[in-house]
Amino acid sequence: RGPLETSINKVRRDAIFEVIAKKKKMKIATEIEAETDNTRVYKNTKEALNKYPNLRGIVILTGGILGAAKAIEEMKLIGTVQIVCFDYDDEVLNLIKKGIIYAAIGQDPFGQGHDPIITMYNYLVTGEKPNSITYTRTELVDKRSVAD
Repeated sequence: RGPLETSINKVRRDAIFEVIAKKKKMKIATEIEAETDNTRVYKNTKEALNKYPNLRGIVILTGGILGAAKAIEEMKLIGTVQIVCFDYDDEVLNLIKKGIIYAAIGQDPFGQGHDPIITMYNYLVTGEKPNSITYTRTELVDKRSVAD
């Protein structure tokens, strides 16, 4: 994850910790602050996999997805250690197809750009006040849905 001073990192991290705390068969082995540098995430992933040989999952809250995927592939742990990440692009979609990444959580980037413009227009033209919080659509992309 990136630094917790960034609100999205803190929100995502706290949500992951909350969900995992409720799971009897899951626990967090370690937490690594690695920013979005693929080289640093690659190195940290390899170290974590060597230190925790029973590790079965990695959650990536920010960037560095390609670094973690490279470590999993290089260590021949595809299908053994599953990566779940936020956001995706063509490279991440290809890694899902290969089975290196288990799933990516998308946050509707089109909607994130589109909806604020519509909200601002409605406010300026009609005076309609926006809600204090606007939710975007969340989607999960995995091997079953990646072709869609």
